[in-house]
Amino acid sequence: MTLSTEQIAILDTIPDPVVLYDLEGMVLHVNTAFCDLFGYSREEVLGRKMDFVPEGGRSQLTGAVDILLRANTFLTPDTKRRTKEGFIRDVQINTSLLMNELGRPKGSVVVMRDITDRKRIEEAEREQRTLAEALNAVSLALNSTLELSEVLDLILVNVGRVLPHELAIVTIVEGDQARITGCKDYTFREKDRELIGRLLDIERTPTLRAMYETREPIIIPDFCDYPDMERMPDLGWLNSYIGAPILRGDTLIGFISVQRVLPGFFESKHAQRLQVFAGQAAIAIQNARLYEQARELAALSERQRIARELHDAVSQTLFSANVMGETLLLQAEQQPDISEKLTAGLSRLHELTQGALAEMRTLLLELRPEALVKTSLTELLEHLVNTVIARKDIDAYLHCHRPVRLEPDVHIAFYRIAQEAINNIVKHAQATMVDLTLQEDETMIWLEIRDNGVGFDFSQIPPGHLGLTSMAERAAALGARLDIHSEPDEGTTVNLIYRKEAR
Repeated sequence: MTLSTEQIAILDTIPDPVVLYDLEGMVLHVNTAFCDLFGYSREEVLGRKMDFVPEGGRSQLTGAVDILLRANTFLTPDTKRRTKEGFIRDVQINTSLLMNELGRPKGSVVVMRDITDRKRIEEAEREQRTLAEALNAVSLALNSTLELSEVLDLILVNVGRVLPHELAIVTIVEGDQARITGCKDYTFREKDRELIGRLLDIERTPTLRAMYETREPIIIPDFCDYPDMERMPDLGWLNSYIGAPILRGDTLIGFISVQRVLPGFFESKHAQRLQVFAGQAAIAIQNARLYEQARELAALSERQRIARELHDAVSQTLFSANVMGETLLLQAEQQPDISEKLTAGLSRLHELTQGALAEMRTLLLELRPEALVKTSLTELLEHLVNTVIARKDIDAYLHCHRPVRLEPDVHIAFYRIAQEAINNIVKHAQATMVDLTLQEDETMIWLEIRDNGVGFDFSQIPPGHLGLTSMAERAAALGARLDIHSEPDEGTTVNLIYRKEAR
């Protein structure tokens, strides 16, 4: 088909690309707008069968010629076409029949409207709208709950709305480590169950170390090219990564990251979006910490109130009862005609009130944690001994030749370990005698707690039973040595040895 000069001029005045095809799909003509947009010269396309459809972009529309023959024209839904340089353009296509002089179809006229810029604007608006909706959902959560796990979970869900990914993780800094506090896995690998609670060493985790040092987001296009990948075995099934630090002012409090199987997916715009969610996570973490502090202060205030009431009422009553019991016992001992049974009863009453008073003093100390540090260890152990006497018919003795001075954390640890050991004796040992010995010299402090009870076989004790684990953990935290020796029917001996140079 040959077009006249006038027809060519008319086609060239059309601002949209135009392609004329014959019935076999061969290109008959293209206008100037087509050449300008797609980068081809007319000579490169004329007489060739070219549809400029990118790979994977084939339209689902079939029977186009039949449609044309029935309807003369049709508008193709938004689709894509490829330029000579390989760029993909978004286009809208209107196709009509091309008739000969006899009014019979001899081909088609395809008019393409370039909507790439419009699509880009629409996509940007959609992304901004989705981002705004996601951030609004998180903001509502921040204002409605102080439960950190709920807010972090919602943050990760909304990150997924604007950053496609397979795995998302939030970690919170704890010293030189970071604990995984939130996790979302969309790959059916159940990594979220496996990873929650895990501690990561920041220095030995390359991605966290990089963000820790720079306080900036990090993008890894492909882990296969990442030099420290061998030190990150849990991420071997992923390819691309993006992470952002969670900052509160200048303080680093955590990290948020997302990973994809698809390599090279993440760009700088994704880092900017993730940083926005990192800011939301910072608020959530800070709110949760402030709430916890407020609860602790409220609990402390309540403990102090209860301690004041116990001190002003119950402990005074017990003190009076103890004095009365002691007085009655002395009077009974001075009167020979008083029966031995009554004297024994008064003696037991005196012991019980003494023990109850000791327990009350211990309770008051527990309600006022600062008092535990201010009260000497010897006095604290005396309270424990008197408590044993009050609870059971046990002879309890404390041997301490001089006051022992300890650092606050060592002081508390010794008391708590002794308290746990005494509780075990009262509950389980069936002992009739308990000896506590506290000694100190220039190099070490030594506490021995020995009873004549039924003892136990270590191999028969379930893990975590009798508080043995907590006792061992407290000792280990001090760098102290805890030895527990027990045999069935042979009693139990607990030795706690702290060397002063341990720190």
